[in-house]
Amino acid sequence: LTDGRGGDYIVDGVVGATFRGDLRALADDGHVCVFGRAAGLSEPFDPMELFPRSLTVSGGAMVSYLRDRDEVLRKAAELWQGRRDGWLVPDRHSVRPLADAATAHELLAGRATTGKLVLEVAGG
Repeated sequence: LTDGRGGDYIVDGVVGATFRGDLRALADDGHVCVFGRAAGLSEPFDPMELFPRSLTVSGGAMVSYLRDRDEVLRKAAELWQGRRDGWLVPDRHSVRPLADAATAHELLAGRATTGKLVLEVAGG
């Protein structure tokens, strides 16, 4: 993908066990942005590890960008309007019957999906 050079910018919403791999996968002078922790906290690291390759790390959380309840409601309304207008389209990997839940779990655990994997309840 990068001919061995590494990525310039990595966005990580998983963190946990993936953070160290992010640092290894960066190109020199690369940047990691963490915005979630779906897999928990990363192990502690020494910021001096960033120096030899001039790496940078930043992070943020939604609460840093949404100041109050009114802003949250306004932004949510904008997103729903985007769905209605068609400019916001979720990436959907597949829709499977609930009976395929075991297969769906294997796909997710094996990282064989991108986007959402939806389980559909019959008659729903």
